[in-house]
Amino acid sequence: MDFLTQRSRSHRQKSVAGHRTSAAPATFWLGSPASLLLLQRAAGNQAVGNILSAQVRRGAGPMCSPSLVLQRDIVKDPGQPNEVAIDQNLPGDLIDRIQPGMGREAVEAILREYRPPRVQYEIGAVFNASGRVKRVQKGTGGKDPGSATVNMTDLTSTLSPADKTNMVLTHNHPKGYPLSAGDAGQAAKHNMAEVRAIGFTTTSLRRKGDNWVNTADDPIAWLQVQSDFDGFRKAWPAACGRQLTQRKLNGKAVVVDTEIRMRDEKWLNLATSSDASVASPASFLDTYWACMKTAAKYNATFEDGLDNDLAAYAIKLLTELFNVEPEVARYAFGKK
Repeated sequence: MDFLTQRSRSHRQKSVAGHRTSAAPATFWLGSPASLLLLQRAAGNQAVGNILSAQVRRGAGPMCSPSLVLQRDIVKDPGQPNEVAIDQNLPGDLIDRIQPGMGREAVEAILREYRPPRVQYEIGAVFNASGRVKRVQKGTGGKDPGSATVNMTDLTSTLSPADKTNMVLTHNHPKGYPLSAGDAGQAAKHNMAEVRAIGFTTTSLRRKGDNWVNTADDPIAWLQVQSDFDGFRKAWPAACGRQLTQRKLNGKAVVVDTEIRMRDEKWLNLATSSDASVASPASFLDTYWACMKTAAKYNATFEDGLDNDLAAYAIKLLTELFNVEPEVARYAFGKK
């Protein structure tokens, strides 16, 4: 494979708000982005850096970081400890607001503003062990829980081994759902310190030990985490009825089987959804339940941004999103 193809000298480096962008680098003798990305995935950033350094020694031009070559990113503070790469396909105002060295809380405060109808896709941000943002990327949209995604391979491909150690991923969930099976699986695959989803509330899975699973002995052990999560979701309909402890309020039925009475006197099923493309309480509650059970099985900590209590989460969800009287929701879940 030829890693030393010549880039056209007609390319000119763009400048966005005083920062370099990788969309059109300055004149370099270097590999094509696709070839270099393959090399980076096989041998790491150092291999790509060696190629770039070799071209500098040949007099091809100044040095740049691998992230400038491998991704179509706007890179702020390139080559510096707080360097951050931002997907140039994200909204311009978001790109302007993300700054080098930003911490998780500041970035999450920005991402909370990017939800439907403003955006219909996920946006992911990865942080190093020091809590500084390293890359922000546009993901995809989707109708069902887990179908909207952020590509973790792309998101982490330009990170150094040091930045990948104990990294934290945070991302928005446009439909508001808690963490998904894919999120849990990717956390285990990349051995993240924590994975977070900004939805109706901000949910989080954080490992307690050094590893989620032993991928040294079994490289695909992380798939079991994802599979278990899906299994816990499927177990929710059977568990749902046990969570509904009170079924009458002032002599009037408020819960029948796994359905709860709404303000308009219609009934809402909390266990299953007849249409997976439409947000339903079951879509929220089964993923919440799976987060709890996955955390317990894999020695992790689950947090929901509230009281870390299923009943409290369900009451807030039903009253704010699904037209259930607060008194009815509290009573149904035993919170008189």
